Amino acid sequence: MKKLLSAITLIFSLSTFAGVQIGTYQGTLDDGGKCFVQINSKTFVDNFRHPLNERVEVYFEHIDQNFTLIHPPQYLVEEQRIFFNHDILAQTLPTRNGARAFVIHMAHGPLKRGPQSYEYIQDNWRNPAEKTVYHCEHLKFLED
Repeated sequence: MKKLLSAITLIFSLSTFAGVQIGTYQGTLDDGGKCFVQINSKTFVDNFRHPLNERVEVYFEHIDQNFTLIHPPQYLVEEQRIFFNHDILAQTLPTRNGARAFVIHMAHGPLKRGPQSYEYIQDNWRNPAEKTVYHCEHLKFLED
């Protein structure tokens, strides 16, 4: 029974980490064009393998910028619980007129595991008409 419980725990713990491969993913934009994101590295803060310590470095070529993505923490204060959102990796950065974010949506199924889509959002709180959004779907890892 202990072996079965250990195996189940191991399988669950492995599934909580981002299933990303180092390399380039290609997908499709809303207008049918191609889109890319480069995964440069995956590390853990202080080498402590925990989803809240996971860091995924990506390069978004469209704006020539690197992002350090994390699983955003979630807080249920009423229940006194802390956990993480394993469905996304994201980073949000402030700007003079708002904020910009890069968000990768993760798949966790038996047929697909890893990045499935992303959004880049440059929000302009002062002038919402100047908002920029790139939505890329159907990400596939490009083999060398």
